[in-house]
Amino acid sequence: MKSSKDWEAFSNCLDAFYGENKGQEDTNKPKSRLEMLKERKQARQNELQQPEPPKSPWLQSRSHKRDTQFRCTGEAISCAIELASVAAARTARILVFTNGAPNLGVGTTCAENSTRVDPVQLAASITDFWSPIGLQAANAGIGIDAFLTGVQELAVPAWNSIVEPTGGYALCQDNAANLVDNIKYVLNDTYLSGLYVDDDKDKKWIDGCVIDIRLPSFVEATHLIGMGEFLDDEKILLPNERATFAAGSAIAAKNGIETNKLPDRQTFEGVVMRVRICRHDPLTTLSMMLRVLPEIGADTEFAHFQFVARYMDAPGSMMITRISTYRLGLAKDVSTYMDSVDEDVIPVVLAKEAVYRALYGRESDGVLNDEPVDPAEMEKLAYQVQKDIDATIQNISGEFRLLGLQEGARALDLTEEGQTKAVGSSMDFTFPPELSESLRLLYYLRRGPLVSPGPVQSSDDRAEKRSLFLRLPLDDCLNMMAPIVWTTGALHDPKLVVEVSLRGTAPPETLILWDNSIIAADHFNNLFVWSGKSTLSEDFDHIRWKFQKLLENRTQHRFPRPMLHLLSESDSMSRRFTSMLAPSHNDPLDHQLALFPALAALTPGEVSSLRSKFRFHDPAVDPSFHQWFWDTASAANISSRKGDKAGISLCE
Repeated sequence: MKSSKDWEAFSNCLDAFYGENKGQEDTNKPKSRLEMLKERKQARQNELQQPEPPKSPWLQSRSHKRDTQFRCTGEAISCAIELASVAAARTARILVFTNGAPNLGVGTTCAENSTRVDPVQLAASITDFWSPIGLQAANAGIGIDAFLTGVQELAVPAWNSIVEPTGGYALCQDNAANLVDNIKYVLNDTYLSGLYVDDDKDKKWIDGCVIDIRLPSFVEATHLIGMGEFLDDEKILLPNERATFAAGSAIAAKNGIETNKLPDRQTFEGVVMRVRICRHDPLTTLSMMLRVLPEIGADTEFAHFQFVARYMDAPGSMMITRISTYRLGLAKDVSTYMDSVDEDVIPVVLAKEAVYRALYGRESDGVLNDEPVDPAEMEKLAYQVQKDIDATIQNISGEFRLLGLQEGARALDLTEEGQTKAVGSSMDFTFPPELSESLRLLYYLRRGPLVSPGPVQSSDDRAEKRSLFLRLPLDDCLNMMAPIVWTTGALHDPKLVVEVSLRGTAPPETLILWDNSIIAADHFNNLFVWSGKSTLSEDFDHIRWKFQKLLENRTQHRFPRPMLHLLSESDSMSRRFTSMLAPSHNDPLDHQLALFPALAALTPGEVSSLRSKFRFHDPAVDPSFHQWFWDTASAANISSRKGDKAGISLCE
């Protein structure tokens, strides 16, 4: 998109999409009755003088006003796919703009004689129409992206099932500015790719980006979550790789390294996982869990991992290959291993497995289920996933305590620096300190909209968030699991210059909601600036502006574009922000101070006012982190959770 003329078609879509006339001057000025009569007379005269030009049937039906809009979206997309399939182009794109759910004809998500989304019909339409047509588009090299808006249900699960096979996005749009930015990313930064594979027996195209994951012989993958599909029958060396592979083998043989007559097809297939992703997208990621097999040699010191990504450039004239190779040392004991773990990666990998189970259920008999689930059944899956998270924490805690008993708690290395820690908090002896932040992130995941059937804006919002979470990179996923929060603390002088840094200054807990503070929060697709009831005057506007600029600068290149909410304690909409904060107000005071030391600066009256904000909170339904962890990890509760009450670890 090089010039403004290139966006003329999208401007027309925006006019229809939002009811906005962006190409003309604002004429919403009040008119006199005489002016309106003159305009009507002139319009009648024009009709008599000039015959009406022929109109498209689509425009004719659009001109007739109806009380209810009917959208035969399925037939429209089928028609677009057929038109794109016969075009002489390597790949094609379809952009769908709609202001509601499909409610007419093939692919309808509504029950008969109804315009509201029906859960049973939605699940049936996904299986019978949306998923197959999405696969048909992907096989034809056609990408589909959907931009949705409306005041009623949008049937986002149906849209996800048609865009995901093509690597596309189904995004709920709240305003035109965000829509334009999102369209620019989809069109300028993502594209469909195709690879021509020349095998000895067959010549064919492999559509999409092809990724090879090469593992050591003593390591196997147990979970792989993300976009794409396995290519088990197409594990061959590409022509441009065979010469390189043979040259490497010759160098190895020259230096006395056994090569086993590589490249050998059988050996190659045994150590390679090949995945195809339909679209080149810088944000698309894969997550994997690995297991070390008993076949590992006692003298093995390193494990080598190699990742190869192949894709065509945007014009389709050049194949690009990216190779990343990692050599990781093998830990000799548990303490060395724990010191080396990445505390950001572990919760995200586990969380992606949890969200996948919330969408499709657990793996059954070693086979992943990618079939859509009835939306009513998803509520049961959400509770089931919460149990699975609990079971994961129980297993880690139980193994850690058992290890402490075997090696002696005072002799066990409990610090990241490798120093022996003789005395620590009770949690230090119950859960690995190196995973303390991972533990908190899994707690936020458990109660947040990605998993919990609790407070969310709608089922469409949850479906959109889950789809994005399974494909986005690490930093975005961390932000989706728990918000990053900044607070001014107690503001007594509005003229005070508040220093705002890019580092989170407060935990995302209810204890930060002080009457005399202003808070900013970044929760990936929602940005908040919240003002306590003592800071609502204009004297504090410069602080709110500074927080707003902080959030805008952090997210200026984010996709999808987030929404900014300016809230105050007196707003009913502030619930949208406060529901994201963990309920720590009922915890014992010593735990509160350990979590948020700034509470010590509050007077008893201010503490009482803070606690009084949460009179209607039910800790049995939404426990604090302290309550949840000890209820989950205590030995007495672990033994009582068996049968239907027990979950299955996310690692199993």
